[in-house]
Amino acid sequence: MKSFVLIFAFLFSAVGFGQVWIDSNAVWNYKILHDGNPGHYEYNYSEDTLIMGELYQKITREQSIWYWDDTNWSPIGPWTLSEKYTYVSGDTVFYLFNDQFFVLFDFGASIGDQWMIADTNAISPSNWGTDTSVVEVIDTGTILIDTETYRTITLQTLDSASYALNGLFVERFGLITDSSLFHLFPIGQSYNPSYIVEPWTISFACFHDDSFPLYNPSGEECQYTPSNVGLREEDKQLFSLYPNPAVNQLNIATALSGTIQVFDSSGRKLKKVEIQGDEIIDISDLSKGRYFILFSNGSKLVEVQPFVVLR
Repeated sequence: MKSFVLIFAFLFSAVGFGQVWIDSNAVWNYKILHDGNPGHYEYNYSEDTLIMGELYQKITREQSIWYWDDTNWSPIGPWTLSEKYTYVSGDTVFYLFNDQFFVLFDFGASIGDQWMIADTNAISPSNWGTDTSVVEVIDTGTILIDTETYRTITLQTLDSASYALNGLFVERFGLITDSSLFHLFPIGQSYNPSYIVEPWTISFACFHDDSFPLYNPSGEECQYTPSNVGLREEDKQLFSLYPNPAVNQLNIATALSGTIQVFDSSGRKLKKVEIQGDEIIDISDLSKGRYFILFSNGSKLVEVQPFVVLR
């Protein structure tokens, strides 16, 4: 039977941390790409704080973006985007939103279980969705990380919700999988058809806390730095694609080796191809519209280029 849960802070008291959620000094790093500009998010469990007489974990999110100024990459940031507060009870992680605590993750849940992640009454713009935002568990499982087995839940937000939380989440870590719909906490979404979603690509990089030294599945640096944010301008010019617009295939011209990824305009990854020099990418399965090619060489971002598919 499906369960539907709305949690208010006065119904619960905080308990000690366990494997279900983070330990002290937890840090998540996620690499991002927005409109051709690389950057990263960093979440930090910065301190314990008292709310309503109970101790909660304060988690801040910072963002940095790098811009090319015709000679080199220059950083802007970091700046703080948000502050969140969490606590754990049993198998469940709760978070504070709009002066109420809601279920964030329930790692004891079953497929079909539902819970409210946000109540946006009186704070949502009129072009957003319904006041009550609910997620459903569409899959459960386990994942092996450094010889330890952790439970997973896959969440899907119900239609017309003002706030969304989608993807596969791992106990203790939260979101450590690549996702164009990435968010460790629920994020607002608009249903206004005139609202234009700019392309984002987001990938998990690293996690660590006091009892978990480092989880870095890619083996690359956890953040963009001047040494890994991109190649020299003359190297970037060694990459091109044609024809553009295209119909059934896209020709990649380059003397470099690396990884080609194709994204749609919402940032959803559609293809990933390893190349060694020139390559032909089959796009016959793509519908008419605008897409983006991301070409990377090792840990270095080389180029992002848009292309159009005609039908």
